[in-house]
Amino acid sequence: MKKALIVSSVASMIKIFNMDNIRILLSLGYEVDVATNFDNPGTISLADSKKLIEELREMSVGCFQIDFSRNVTDFKMIIKSFKQLRQLSLKDYDIMHCHSPIGGALARMAFKNKKTSIMYTAHGFHFFRGGPIKDWILYYPVERYLSRYTDYLLIINDGDASVAKKFKATQVIQLPGVGIDWEKYNIVISENEKKELKRKFKIDKSTKVMISVGELNNNKNHILGIKAVKELSKYDLEYIICGIGQERESLIEKSKELGVIDKVHLLGFRNDIEKIYKICDICLFPSKREGLGLAGLEAMASGLPLVTSSVGGIKDYMTNGRTGYMFSDLVNPKELVAAVEKILEMDSLKLNEISNYNKAVSKKYDKENVSGLMRKIYKEIH
Repeated sequence: MKKALIVSSVASMIKIFNMDNIRILLSLGYEVDVATNFDNPGTISLADSKKLIEELREMSVGCFQIDFSRNVTDFKMIIKSFKQLRQLSLKDYDIMHCHSPIGGALARMAFKNKKTSIMYTAHGFHFFRGGPIKDWILYYPVERYLSRYTDYLLIINDGDASVAKKFKATQVIQLPGVGIDWEKYNIVISENEKKELKRKFKIDKSTKVMISVGELNNNKNHILGIKAVKELSKYDLEYIICGIGQERESLIEKSKELGVIDKVHLLGFRNDIEKIYKICDICLFPSKREGLGLAGLEAMASGLPLVTSSVGGIKDYMTNGRTGYMFSDLVNPKELVAAVEKILEMDSLKLNEISNYNKAVSKKYDKENVSGLMRKIYKEIH
């Protein structure tokens, strides 16, 4: 039986991005293993990480703890995780499919002299046109060098594709993202259920709601949304943020400082985002960097208008005035506020037009489309 290994820096990348890949490989007759950091699992809780291990084992998937650090200067853990991957490389896998900058770099170095077919999915390069110079200095040479040890370099946005085509990977393939469960988000819930959800979150039934979904870190830039809530005080608007991360306390403190703590709701990690979207009026996506942005696409599938930064893969599906509005200032909320105001003051006809258009645009990023392409790629190796 042929063997495949899926590698990612954190377990959340397995749960969110790779379960379909694992199922495809199993259906093609592969014995599949997963190597990731289950102990420090990223954007899912430790309890959910343990459930993930149980689910994988029920599928007869092997689970290996790799002590990846997400800090590029944590050399001790980088060396340790590299040695762990080198040990795994002795198992003679036919396919090694890796994800994330650190996990992808270490895995490719560990497997570079093997007969294993090496696949790397770049979930958005850390360097991009208009991005920080330091990211180009740090990440670009590494990705360019490691591309020579990459048989299949999978890209998810137009900007990355234009860069990757100059690399030395055997094949560069652009995918329509990593796949969203379009049907899951394109749902209808009853008015009573909406009312109950708002009551649960202590939001008045007539209040407009803006939502952001993503890890509570500097890159996701939720602080800008909180600043915007202060500037939008003339509107009956509240702000929901779904996600976990190290910036939770600082976001709470900033909300208190600005006097909007009663309008900001930090809900943590949620398994019912598709329902929460249905009580919202706007999806705010203020990231400083995004490979593509699943949260934005899922909100579009829900029919929400978007207000987004104009970075990375977000630009692949955003069209000003049709999907919502983009802004370029990632520090001062003035542009963001103006965009939100346009949507809050729109008539129902225009809002309905945006809703229908967003559902149609997001459909091409459905997981069925991505899974079909991944099956084709895996079979090519098979």
